[in-house]
Amino acid sequence: MKKIRPTYQSAKIISVLPDEMVRLIVANNGNDFTNLGTNTYLIGTKNIAIIDPGPNIPEHFNNIKKAIKNNYLSSIILTHSHQDHCAMAIRLAKKTESKIFLWNSLNLTKDELIIKIRDETETIVDKRKKNSKVEIVSVEDGEQICSDEWCLEVITTPGHLSDHICLALKGSKVIFSGDHVMGWSSTVIVPPMGNMADYITSLKKLLKRKEDIYLPAHGPLLLDAKNFVKSQLMHRDKRKNQILALLKSETLSAKELADRLYPTIKPSLKLAAQHNIYAHLIDLTKNKYVVHTGELSIESRFSKKIY
Repeated sequence: MKKIRPTYQSAKIISVLPDEMVRLIVANNGNDFTNLGTNTYLIGTKNIAIIDPGPNIPEHFNNIKKAIKNNYLSSIILTHSHQDHCAMAIRLAKKTESKIFLWNSLNLTKDELIIKIRDETETIVDKRKKNSKVEIVSVEDGEQICSDEWCLEVITTPGHLSDHICLALKGSKVIFSGDHVMGWSSTVIVPPMGNMADYITSLKKLLKRKEDIYLPAHGPLLLDAKNFVKSQLMHRDKRKNQILALLKSETLSAKELADRLYPTIKPSLKLAAQHNIYAHLIDLTKNKYVVHTGELSIESRFSKKIY
């Protein structure tokens, strides 16, 4: 991993890339889930794409405007629809008349998409009238978003969220990995929109590619990314086996399992740990390794299936 110093006030060039092609601005929204803050990437110099504009906070909006200067912002690309990635998108698109690109994995209408990616701190108004000029483009796996300066290939990677994508910068060894792969933390999977089986499948999908430098949406860049992805797959497999070992002799809930498996975790991260365990339990239930009491939920109690 290579550390990225916070650049809350200006765009910083990513030094591992040629031609000053990619710059980084870190949003000042750091916490236990976002590390130093959301990494907003600017690709290109004259015709610019932004990956994950981030939270809709005035300081970050102004820093993005300063970085764009008088150049053309053609594309705002969302790795997924969590607020710390997308809340700035509509405001920025309206200011610059740029298009918003995302993966509409649930086949939502435009109005539904606007509700999904809008800043949740704002009140809902007549969205059809207020945002009628915002152009939203749905992308699919393998599609390319290009300008004369750069070209990005879409890689659909559901798991952390059902609409998550990564983006490969063509002609380089770089993937923008969103929240799917981050060097500072394992990815949180919150069912039902997060899915552990999909997440693992998407990790294996990335392993088949040649790119080995990942620029994540939070935290430092990864210079040996494929080996890190392998370690994440091993970590998830180890966690699955730990769950099965505990359920062999006891009936436990996701909360009880999390307490056993994360005994020293910070209180602010306990719920995230429970969700990760529950995501594993859903997958184990589907594959008939475990059974549960009552209707399947995070409150259910689980035990290993006896054959």
